[in-house]
Amino acid sequence: MDYKSMYEGKDFGEISYDEALKNYTTWGIGGPADVLVKVKNENQLKELLNFNNENNIKTTVIGLGSNLLISDKGIRGCVLILADNYDDINLENTEMTVLAGTSLNKAAKYSIEHNLTGMEEISGIPGSVGGAVSMNAGAYGKEIKDVCISVKAFDFEGNEYNFTNEQMNFSYRHSKIFDQDLPFVFTPFF
Repeated sequence: MDYKSMYEGKDFGEISYDEALKNYTTWGIGGPADVLVKVKNENQLKELLNFNNENNIKTTVIGLGSNLLISDKGIRGCVLILADNYDDINLENTEMTVLAGTSLNKAAKYSIEHNLTGMEEISGIPGSVGGAVSMNAGAYGKEIKDVCISVKAFDFEGNEYNFTNEQMNFSYRHSKIFDQDLPFVFTPFF
């Protein structure tokens, strides 16, 4: 498949080809991605997911790549990296809106700096907020379910979903994301 001609001229963010995925994992291993995309905003995200779906291109989503093992053969199709560009925190009153590519540690520190409590115990967990929400990460008796108010998620067709904490079906290292095979692309509210 000629990915370069397919993605040429598309405004999906930063696009590269045959990029070594070892540069995107904490273990430093992993072969090339056919296409690697770093989206910068929600519009690019939705358009990329929709484009890949319409063109039958498999999409693999990676946050910070913590504890992620990737074969030396790499990943076929499109690898969507959320960590570098899809990383933002907004505060309104006492609620934070955090993009999926934001490090969980950064979100916890931000909450502490703004006198918000509840994330202290999970501040040292490696990885992105998206991964933490999808697997209900936790430590020292506190889990994401204890601080998450709602989640905006996107499926691999680019459709948007909004879930309350209760609708996320959080349980030990599990959430609705696993049940519905949604990519790790959300905007949680804490």
